[in-house]
Amino acid sequence: MYALRIEDMYEVQCSAAVIRHATELLDRTIPLDGASHSQVESYGVDIPMRYASLFAILTDGRKVRLRDARKFAGWSGRETQRSFLFRSDDRHIEIQTDATDTISRMAPGKICDLVLEATGGGERKFISPDGSQLVLSAAAG
Repeated sequence: MYALRIEDMYEVQCSAAVIRHATELLDRTIPLDGASHSQVESYGVDIPMRYASLFAILTDGRKVRLRDARKFAGWSGRETQRSFLFRSDDRHIEIQTDATDTISRMAPGKICDLVLEATGGGERKFISPDGSQLVLSAAAG
């Protein structure tokens, strides 16, 4: 038998509020073409002949892209744990995903964290859409 404690209900409510605010932020700063980040099942990268591009698979199965593809700055990681880097108004936004994490599996796009301005934690390396390496230092801003 499972008993839901008050603390558990509070965590669920807080998590839902955080997820709602995060997807609203993403919808304002790096909007998808004809969809909301709250509808995303997973994010991925297409690597055609020259420049890579970000896509999102929605819960209804549609594949959509960013409204402005130039906002996509790069990606890193493996299939189950990936980070996607974006530029918005001369600032960076990093979406970190983790398909193996229990809580992230329930979040839109398997998002486990949003990093604004990618500060702290030393250097962070990404692959840019043109295939070159992009390095953000802890002092990036």
